[in-house]
Parts: sequence; C-alpha cells; structure tokens
Amino acid sequence: MLIDTYEAGTKKDQFKDPHIRIHTIFDYKSTYGVVLAGNSTKLLQCSKSYMQANRNEMFEHISKFIHSIMEDNVSESVEVASGLFDPNNDVFRYYMCITGAMLVVAIVLGLIWECRRKVRTRPEAAQGEGHQDRLKSKELLQEMKAFVGEFYCTFKANYSRLAQKHRSQLRSLKTQRAVRESGTSNWANFRLWPKNKVFY
Repeated sequence: MLIDTYEAGTKKDQFKDPHIRIHTIFDYKSTYGVVLAGNSTKLLQCSKSYMQANRNEMFEHISKFIHSIMEDNVSESVEVASGLFDPNNDVFRYYMCITGAMLVVAIVLGLIWECRRKVRTRPEAAQGEGHQDRLKSKELLQEMKAFVGEFYCTFKANYSRLAQKHRSQLRSLKTQRAVRESGTSNWANFRLWPKNKVFY
C-alpha cells in the first residue's frame, strides 16, 4: 500500500500496528500550497517574502505536527521469527492458539479412532477367548480320560494280582486245615484203640 509520507507523519499513532511495516521510502518531491488567481497573485509575492524571512520558524512549526518516517532495518522474516518466541507478541499467541486447537482436534480424533478400534476388535477377542476356552476344556477332558484309563488299568492289574494271591492263600489254608484235621483224627484213633482192646 502506497502512503504519502506527509500524511503518515501527521498520523504516526495510527501506524503503530506491528502488522504495518514500512518497507521502502521513495524519494519523490512534491509541493503543497494554495492555487491563486486574479488579483490574489499579489499575495504570492508577500507569501514568498514572508517564507524566506521566517524559514526557520516555519520548519519548527511544521516539525511540531509532522514526524519523520524511517524504514524498518530488521527484515520481516527476522522480525516474525523472533516474535514467535515472545509470549507478549500477538504472532506468538496466534500460533499458540492454532497449535492448541490442532492438538485438541488430534486428541479427540485419536480417542474416537481408539474407541472404534476397541468396538471392532471386541467380538474377535471374545471369539478368540471362547475358542481358547474350548481348547482348554478339550485338553482337560483328554487328560481326565487318560487318567481314568490309567487308573482302571492299574486297578485291574492290582485286583487280578490280589485275587490270585488270595486264591492261592485259600488253597494253602485248605491244605493246611486238611492236614491238621487228618493228623488229629489219627491221634484220636491211636489213643482210643488200647482202651477198647479186650485181652483174654
């Protein structure tokens, strides 16, 4: 935007906004005055004589209302970069607000995505857990069958062995009883025979 330096100098307070920068001052000479015509031309001579006689006073009076305009020595990129780390700078606050808003949006989107992922994976996880439970139940059932089969075989072998041992013990007991009974009857006959014998 092109602005006259005289206008900018008289209203310098309106150009204190940090977003407004003076990039280049063009050396352009212009004259400000009043157009005179007719009989008023005589006033021109009086004005020139007065201006030449009171030049210093006029410049002092003008300097009270007009301020000099200088170009910014610091480049715009350097000023913007330095202002990014100044908490009191509007640029820093602006970018902080944008960054905070983007962070909040990213967090919300991340939470939504995580919730959807959990909802989708929950049935698969439940199916996987049910399959694992079935496998564990099947393994336990097979282990129980193997244990019962082994117990039955061991019990059957021990039962057969004990039954055979018991039968042999019964046969031995019967034999011993028969021998004992046979020995007792012979001894009784041997003791009774002399008493029943009659001698003539």
